[in-house]
Amino acid sequence: MTEHLKVLQDYVKSPEFEGDSNETRRKHYFRLRALYGANFVPLPGARLRLASIQNREVQMQTTASGFLDMTKKVLALS
Repeated sequence: MTEHLKVLQDYVKSPEFEGDSNETRRKHYFRLRALYGANFVPLPGARLRLASIQNREVQMQTTASGFLDMTKKVLALS
């Protein structure tokens, strides 16, 4: 069972979840553990240690004129 647990932990730490939060990884981990438990295959108890999320790359690029337009909208609403 320890081999299954190791594979499960490696899976949720894999690039498959790249860009996902640690909370998403934990949810997958506990759902898969529950699947084992529902089939009467108890996995050994172990803490899931995930590395802290590094700064992510910004997905949206904003130009100066685009930022100025957004600022005008905010100021118009205040």
